[in-house]
Amino acid sequence: AYFDVRASKLGDGLTYIFRDVTDRVQSALDLEEKTRELERSNRELQSFAYIASHDLQEPLRKIRTFGERVETLYAEALGSRGLDHLRRIRAAAARMGDLLDGLLEYSRVSHRPSTMEPVALDLLVPRVLDDLEVAVAASGAVIEVGRLPRVIGNPAQLHGLFQNLLANAIKFRHAERPPRVEVCAGEHLNGQVWVVVRDNGIGFEPQYAERLFEPFQRLHTLDEYAGAGMGLASARRVAERHGGRIEARGELGVGAEFRVLLPADPGADEVAPSEPNRPA
Repeated sequence: AYFDVRASKLGDGLTYIFRDVTDRVQSALDLEEKTRELERSNRELQSFAYIASHDLQEPLRKIRTFGERVETLYAEALGSRGLDHLRRIRAAAARMGDLLDGLLEYSRVSHRPSTMEPVALDLLVPRVLDDLEVAVAASGAVIEVGRLPRVIGNPAQLHGLFQNLLANAIKFRHAERPPRVEVCAGEHLNGQVWVVVRDNGIGFEPQYAERLFEPFQRLHTLDEYAGAGMGLASARRVAERHGGRIEARGELGVGAEFRVLLPADPGADEVAPSEPNRPA
């Protein structure tokens, strides 16, 4: 049993008050134990996700490699029907590879980053666009970047976050117009700052805004758009591990806007909400 004991002076003596707090203490102990169990379970789940996605890549690579060899060496013997079956196998293996890559990326951002430092987004975003150079050129996308703030974060994880957002903006473009993507600073909020990525793509219906961030969730078929459905889930996890959040707004057929809230660098000048620099 647990008691809360308090003494107070009464005349020349002391008065002691004993209060039974067993239930309260036991509840706190139970909560602490459940928290430890949950943390242990999460660590085991994250470890399993990493190991499973990593170790499954090797047999999958063999399936894809031998599939290519069979098609190259025995295409004539297989005939058109056999080749069709083989190509379906290879397509399924490629799809599984994408899923495992997404799972591996998701498991890597399970915890708050150990290295947090000032990150100049006006330097980071151009590096992301360099990585996406082929996709930008192939799509004919126009990327407009405004003045961006300096934040506190992990450079590698933030690079991945903005790469996922920008790659999505390019991928989900509208068939009837060239893609245009804007990146700019938003409002400051209690030591944090919004960063906005806006596009004129296919958009989405507002009721699906939360579903976009769920792992392996897709609003379109594979025939329409390739991918594992993990990019936005990973982006949300990165934002949350930085003490922020990410929101999505969209209108079907008009475009989408993703807003990321990140910790602002207190040593940097505040960047006012801005429109991107438009090309001449």
